[in-house]
Amino acid sequence: MVMQPKEVFLLVETYMTHCCLLDVVEDLQSAQDSLASVLYGIVTEDTTARFPIGFQVITSPVVKRVGNKFYTKKGSVYCSDTECKTLVVSLSEWHLMRIKTLSPADILSYRTNISH
Repeated sequence: MVMQPKEVFLLVETYMTHCCLLDVVEDLQSAQDSLASVLYGIVTEDTTARFPIGFQVITSPVVKRVGNKFYTKKGSVYCSDTECKTLVVSLSEWHLMRIKTLSPADILSYRTNISH
């Protein structure tokens, strides 16, 4: 009798806290379809060894969501420790978040400050 090796599946996921699903649109002023949905969060554990704990991540576009687990276009899997809120951001706000490592709270604060 020949023994077949058992398949081993490695759990390769990035775990995050303070997650927010960002719905990116061209412009906040006009009603339009989303360009992409991306996930923002702060890393608490990373089995992929890509990110240090405490690192702020903005993912590639999310293509599938199952509960608090998000699958991205690039094949990564991110898990949120709580239910994620959703925030609609403009393309320019999303770009600013990426280059300045801003959080969704920073964007909301920025909006409040420029409206006064």
